[in-house]
Amino acid sequence: MTKLLALAAFALASAALACPVKAGYVANGLFKDTNNLTPICGPLYLAFKNNMAGSKWTEMYALVSDKTGQTQAERILGSIQKSGYRQVRVQKNPRNEVYQFQRGRHFITALIGISGPTRYLALAGQEQLGSALRPTPSFCGRPSRSMTAMCPELYDPRMGYDPSRKLTDGDVLDRMPEGWWGDAGKIGRDFGFDTYQAGVDFAVRVAALAEARGHHPDMHIYYRRVRLTFFTHEAGGVTQLDLDAARAVNALWDELKGAGETSA
Repeated sequence: MTKLLALAAFALASAALACPVKAGYVANGLFKDTNNLTPICGPLYLAFKNNMAGSKWTEMYALVSDKTGQTQAERILGSIQKSGYRQVRVQKNPRNEVYQFQRGRHFITALIGISGPTRYLALAGQEQLGSALRPTPSFCGRPSRSMTAMCPELYDPRMGYDPSRKLTDGDVLDRMPEGWWGDAGKIGRDFGFDTYQAGVDFAVRVAALAEARGHHPDMHIYYRRVRLTFFTHEAGGVTQLDLDAARAVNALWDELKGAGETSA
């Protein structure tokens, strides 16, 4: 009996160590759990944790199998964004969804998936996004002997964090397009207009330009003023891609000025 009790105690202790979830909180204590989620601490969680080797923390929760489970997941993803993280990538297939969020050098990967009858939400946090956060085939709905092979229908190589692309402050200042300000973290420019509607129209034109180029600024529309800022999420700051995009916006601005559609 004593040995059985000792084994039971060891099993409980091992389960606690394998599932370091702070009761009542989600995402390593980032925000409170308002969905009464149930942590998953068994083999599925351990496999996810091993796949995410190098992560600062990992968590997994069971979701309700119907539409309520999707609502639970959406609330969690929304809470991550409300905590200051911005969504940088989304990849989906019929069985899984992968979302990646960034706040400075901190990243959170959220994986919504199905394993047998279990629908789950797995979270991993890292300070640098790299190969350790790429979902492996065991989480893509098919078996694989290789725990390092990529999941092609989920993983986009552009998701990789590549700080080598980031320019220095000196590079940015030397190459800064006319009218723009900033440093290696972000560049921006304000554009003035005679009317609010003119600013909105300009923002629409910039959005179309960004879609065509495949690189998008943050836009803030104020009364008679629009502010644009560029930086490259995957590099953690300004790259040549941002400077080129800013010059393209300047060309659009000059075109509109020539047509008399701006106030400056």
